Amino acid sequence: MEEMIKQQLQENVGQEQLLTLMNQINKKLLAGGNYQKTLDLVFESLDLVIPYDRIGIALLEETDGEAQLRMKWVRSKVAVTHLNVSYAAPVKGSSLGHILTTGTPRIINDLIEYSTNFPDSHSTKLILKDGIRSSFTCPLKSGNQNIGVVFFSSCQPDTYKMVHVRTFVEIADELSMIVDHGRLRKDSEDSKKQMQSLSMVLHDL
Repeated sequence: MEEMIKQQLQENVGQEQLLTLMNQINKKLLAGGNYQKTLDLVFESLDLVIPYDRIGIALLEETDGEAQLRMKWVRSKVAVTHLNVSYAAPVKGSSLGHILTTGTPRIINDLIEYSTNFPDSHSTKLILKDGIRSSFTCPLKSGNQNIGVVFFSSCQPDTYKMVHVRTFVEIADELSMIVDHGRLRKDSEDSKKQMQSLSMVLHDL
């Protein structure tokens, strides 16, 4: 009975911390805050309710007509040497494709065993070299459209539980909003640069 009460109290505290974090994120977005700094706030605060040593975000891209997930942002408490920003892998035939299709988060609590069972998973080999032992991968959406995935990773095995899935579901919209905000702004900046380059060419002509 005492253990149940203790667990309930911990969950209530976690919910309060989560609500506070989400309010801070919403305020930053409404104020037009820098999306990179907003993601940093998430990294610095979210481990109160979801354990991790590292968070990575990969977004969907199309290269030569093939859908890929490309790592766009990583923050880590440990060195990131092997699986870092710019790493990309095709979606077709991958387990990440299943996560995107079903919209269901995936927990792997023993990456060494997973690598043994799925020896063709290059990304698993790389993240093991970085010292990661368990992972929690969740889909990101903008409306009904898949935009990518977020990876929570731990240096300890057996880190993730169903309670972390429930927590992610509560913050999924806010995280997706942050990522989508950054993606759209980057697209806008790239388009602006292209127009400026075109204007310079036309001016020279």
